Amino acid sequence: MPKKKAEIEIRQGGSGRELAYVGRSRVRVSDIAESYRIALDELVVDRINKSLPTLTKEQIYAGIEYWREHPAEIEKVISEDWQAIDKLPIGGAFHDLAMSAFADDWESKEDAIYDQFLDDASSQ
Repeated sequence: MPKKKAEIEIRQGGSGRELAYVGRSRVRVSDIAESYRIALDELVVDRINKSLPTLTKEQIYAGIEYWREHPAEIEKVISEDWQAIDKLPIGGAFHDLAMSAFADDWESKEDAIYDQFLDDASSQ
């Protein structure tokens, strides 16, 4: 973690909108958020590729893009799948275990990316 918390300034951007900037820089918080999201997307695609090695990264990105374009359809299928698993004798326990393992692993990966981002930012 940085020793001093960076200041966030809200000021008018070139478009006339009020935007959040990092200190007196020209870097918007939205720029950082988008870079962070891209880094997480790449991490997720690599992880999916290890779990589903028969798919190319391009195929995985296509699936993610379809999911983002049709979220209701895909979330409905996911919900129905988990409901079916929960009806099995061990289903509820499996669901809790799977979600717990994913959340723990994901949180540690997300923390590692954030720490690396802060290290990179403080070294500049």
